[in-house]
Amino acid sequence: MPVKIEFTGLGDRTSEQQIRRSVQEAFNTVPDDWTVTIPSRYDDLEWKMIVTGPQRFQVDVTLGRGEHTPEAVVTAIKHVIVGELSG
Repeated sequence: MPVKIEFTGLGDRTSEQQIRRSVQEAFNTVPDDWTVTIPSRYDDLEWKMIVTGPQRFQVDVTLGRGEHTPEAVVTAIKHVIVGELSG
């Protein structure tokens, strides 16, 4: 299903594109509609990520400095999704 990805000030177009591509791939087989929002700036020590999904599901995730990569974002999202879909 489609996933909506929002950046509200990341400020690094290359990182946004890489994260967007990775997140879209991660959601290829996930049912329902989801939104991933990263309302943080690229150089923030921690990034806040908000994942929302069906039935008013919402979880806030904090990513530390070493987790500002597409791989770390996708890993965190998969952890959230697996927990939601299996619960």
